[in-house]
Amino acid sequence: MGSLVTGLVMSAGFDADQKQVRAWAAQIELLRVAARRWACHPDGSSWYLLLEYPIPRRLKRIDTVLLTPKQIFVLEFKMGATQVDRAAIRQVEDYAYDLRDFHAESCASHIVPVVIASDAEVLPEQRPVDISGPVAQTRFANQHTLAELILDLETNRFATQCVDSRCWDQSGYRPVPSIIEAAQTLFSRHSVEAIAHSNAGARNLTHTVACIARAIREARETGGRIICFVTGIPGSGKTLAGLSAAHAVDYENLAVFLSGNGPLVKVLSEALARNHRDQCGSTLTEARRKSQTFIRNVHEYIRTHDPDSGTVPPDHVVVFDEAQRAWNAEHSKRKFDRSHSEPYTMLRIAESIPDWVVLVALVGGGQEINTGEAGLAEWGQALSHHFPRWQIWASPEALSNDSAMVGGGLFDTPPLAKLDVRREADLHLKISLRSFKSEDVARWVEAVLAGDAAVARAHYPDPEEFPIVITRSLDRARAWLRYRTRGSQRSGLLASAGGLRLRAYGIEVSTGFTGGFPFEEWFLAPEGDVRASNQLEVAATEFQAQGLEIDWAGVCWANDLCFENATLITRRFRGSRWQQVRKPQDRSFLINSYRVLLTRARRGLVIWVPPGNLADPTIPPTDFNATAEFLLECGAIFVP
Repeated sequence: MGSLVTGLVMSAGFDADQKQVRAWAAQIELLRVAARRWACHPDGSSWYLLLEYPIPRRLKRIDTVLLTPKQIFVLEFKMGATQVDRAAIRQVEDYAYDLRDFHAESCASHIVPVVIASDAEVLPEQRPVDISGPVAQTRFANQHTLAELILDLETNRFATQCVDSRCWDQSGYRPVPSIIEAAQTLFSRHSVEAIAHSNAGARNLTHTVACIARAIREARETGGRIICFVTGIPGSGKTLAGLSAAHAVDYENLAVFLSGNGPLVKVLSEALARNHRDQCGSTLTEARRKSQTFIRNVHEYIRTHDPDSGTVPPDHVVVFDEAQRAWNAEHSKRKFDRSHSEPYTMLRIAESIPDWVVLVALVGGGQEINTGEAGLAEWGQALSHHFPRWQIWASPEALSNDSAMVGGGLFDTPPLAKLDVRREADLHLKISLRSFKSEDVARWVEAVLAGDAAVARAHYPDPEEFPIVITRSLDRARAWLRYRTRGSQRSGLLASAGGLRLRAYGIEVSTGFTGGFPFEEWFLAPEGDVRASNQLEVAATEFQAQGLEIDWAGVCWANDLCFENATLITRRFRGSRWQQVRKPQDRSFLINSYRVLLTRARRGLVIWVPPGNLADPTIPPTDFNATAEFLLECGAIFVP
């Protein structure tokens, strides 16, 4: 036993104190006693134990992984504990789902998380193991019951696939972090390769980051001015590419990440600050000051460095997230009394930076959701007419006038011959990283919003990998989300900002309410905090959710967007009644709002379509019935 403990200390990667060493010794003794019983099982000689198994993404280790021919047991020991707490359950379930989602040899196996509170006399009630799901309900044991619990679960398990212990131990681990986790990992000095999984999507992302890095090197070496247009489908990693480019170690203090998305700025800044405080021991005030100098609101940045103010920014790499949402001249004049569009103003600011500069414009397709958002063409006009000396690196999609991808393309007509335009295929991100289980989700959403049920059915994702269900009951939607949210996963309700009559069902989306709610806590607060998304009380709208993500989403479908015979009916609520939205741009904004809402989930989606009320003319059942029927035609599974 002494050699085992010594080996654990040497492999742990940190200086283990005496308390930790004693816990390991007690854990190994408990396992040694249990192993005598397991050896009596007919297959016991082939069982395999791994101690302190590393989970790279979380920089933690599983206490013990027990591999049997039929299943994988994830054992979390709480030595000396007299009860099982929620933190232990979340921890072991996180480990189990990390293995299920990102460990190649675990993907097709049955995984059972087990919490062992060694000295507990009373254990939580054991719910039946869900043999249909990939991760069973968490089981509980103490030092006296562990051996029999495992034997019972193994004896009663029918397995169609055998776990090969040696292959399992050598298997690759390919994590796909959320944007918040990715930002925290980047700030912990990891590369983008270390935080993205090793499939085509991650290779695409790595190539994009490398292409931006080439542009930065070229600009530094030649004293040039380069603008890069990075395009991509929802969830493909555009924001992650921008964060990685802006936080590269060799020019860390020369870069800034800008976004006009106020909630995104707040959430990422606060997440980075809390992570920095926990890792470095700084005060939260100090950590916030550091994160807020790197991630900034674009409107505040323009106000500070207005070209006429003479205040030149220190940054040489400027990343503009969701650049297609930059304001046009009309909206800039109305909002800030500026005569030019934001693309023009940003280019003027960048032009004032001495020596060299790279402006990275991250462009999402179909993401314009508000009046005054200029689209990609505004950047092309500013470059053509006012900044022809800039070198333009752009993805083919940015140059293609593909309205479904980038809202109209960079140039309405072929660019002027005097412009230096370089087509860079690596600047397009075409594979979703958000939905790591299914790349059909984005195509399903596109088909639904195009009113094409047949195409939607063809792209309906595997329900075992990414379930999309529909229900007419809000309580049922909440129950569906709560049942599936395990460990530290996040679930939450989403709703269109135009769905004002959801108020009849207790869902408030008015700007008067959402403007005062702390949505950084909605995304970051832990379980039990009433502000957290997992409470399923407050719905985030497209304005709070754009650019961010949750594991399990509940989309509350209002009657601002309805289907009648596969035709989209768009409306806005004014006073006490609905009005038809007929202006093409306003219709596009509303449809894009639902595109944002339907593409926020990483693991699965429930769509709640209210039943309506015959007594209330603002929520007639006919509106909702037609929408529900169409979504069912698109392949969504009904949950009664």
